[in-house]
Amino acid sequence: MVTNRKLCGIVDAYSSGKHLPAELKKQGYDVFHIQSMEEILAVDLPCFKAENFIANIKLAGSYEQLLDEVKALGNIDIIMVGSESGVHLADKLSEDLGLKSNGTQLSDARRNKYTMAEALRNSNIAAPKSFLITTLSELEAAVKDITPNEVVVKPLDSAGSEDVYFCSNLEQAQFAFNEIIGKVNLVGSQNTALIVQEKLQGQQYIVNTVSFEGQHYVTEVWKDTRRYIEHGIAYDHEVFCLDCEERQELEAYINQVLNALGIVYGPCHSEVIMTDEGPVLIETAARMQGSIDYLAIDDALGYSHVSMAIASYQDKASIERLLNAKPRKKALICYCLISEKQGTISELINIETVHSLKSYYSLELWKNKGDILSKTVDIYTSPGIGYLVHEDLSQVLADMETIRTIEQHEGFFAVTD
Repeated sequence: MVTNRKLCGIVDAYSSGKHLPAELKKQGYDVFHIQSMEEILAVDLPCFKAENFIANIKLAGSYEQLLDEVKALGNIDIIMVGSESGVHLADKLSEDLGLKSNGTQLSDARRNKYTMAEALRNSNIAAPKSFLITTLSELEAAVKDITPNEVVVKPLDSAGSEDVYFCSNLEQAQFAFNEIIGKVNLVGSQNTALIVQEKLQGQQYIVNTVSFEGQHYVTEVWKDTRRYIEHGIAYDHEVFCLDCEERQELEAYINQVLNALGIVYGPCHSEVIMTDEGPVLIETAARMQGSIDYLAIDDALGYSHVSMAIASYQDKASIERLLNAKPRKKALICYCLISEKQGTISELINIETVHSLKSYYSLELWKNKGDILSKTVDIYTSPGIGYLVHEDLSQVLADMETIRTIEQHEGFFAVTD
């Protein structure tokens, strides 16, 4: 199928990438999908709607075959990444097609957390002490080097806090090693190695950006609260920083990080700890923030990471127009539901209370009647995500407290064993 309209390809349009086709079509693009694996992973399958695309091209044979199929569609304007699993392929396709691209030279540093930390250190940028681990003996040496401080053990290239363990001793680290190594993670990679890092101390922030021709624009800074549960992380909530005193320092640091990682175009999602010595990167993903309600963010800010991501492949004027579209921003919280219960869901309860909150904007439930509910230990075991938007920050904070109070009592799911 050859088209005369503007043409954009999205690699792995899952998670927040599922929102891109509709927004691109509004701007006059025909959109095709590029599938980086022969079969879509089960966790991503609900996001994919074939009817949103003029074609779906799978990497089922050789890369050269896929490249020929893409070229056959016509003159491509943009290749974008939709979710974490598509980063490498989007880099290679955009480079080979001569499009706006971050290139392949530093692709691995944008996915592999150890290589990422090394790239920062090689550029004299603050990074956590990190060790690449393939054996238990290497693990023991790394833990010994970092202790008495707590260590973080996690996969090299997964996402969403999957299999992130906080360990206070060698025995806990060995348990984490055995849980992670050899497993196929949720972005489809087998964990043949893992990373051990020092646990950073301080307030965590999310810094979302877009880049055009190597100029970086901070679109959002969120103050991030997470709970440590069973040696792992459960997402709690993020408060958009309207007036963040750390913003200037965070911006300067992230600019250095993105340069070191070779980011020239497109969106990035970075997690940073503000330590006593200054900001230190946990990781940067060369994609949009995952699982966002872009309409809620657009209502509060006048743009979202989705609209900004598209603009970052167009021109600076498009980026700057969106940034200035709504001078008066609203207060905004994104939160994940956290369940202490487990069992089969017999009924949804107290949902109408959330809908009646003054700052309520949206609530997406990932579990429903008849589903198995697990205790929340990470983003993938959270039963839902919601957004609160209001002119008054005190209102969204009060409503957030109401939601957590409900969870501490009846919760939102009645379960049977």
